Amino acid sequence: MAYAQPVQAPTAAEAAAAMNQAPAGYSQGQLDQMLAPIALYPDQLLMQVLMAATFPQQVIDAGQWLQDPSNGALKGGHWQPR
Repeated sequence: MAYAQPVQAPTAAEAAAAMNQAPAGYSQGQLDQMLAPIALYPDQLLMQVLMAATFPQQVIDAGQWLQDPSNGALKGGHWQPR
């Protein structure tokens, strides 16, 4: 199973440039077109996606944790001591 590669953190200059950008303006029609498909997803899936979007570093940390050979062999939804 392949996992997403960790994303390199932006440099201080890149972060500053991103903070100084003017927010993109979208029309109501554009927003409706972008956001309407979200209503088709199950609430439980949206909850997981939105939680992951709130804490993206934890998603990266979890992927790195799984890359550790001693952790990558774990299976199932419940942790069991060895």
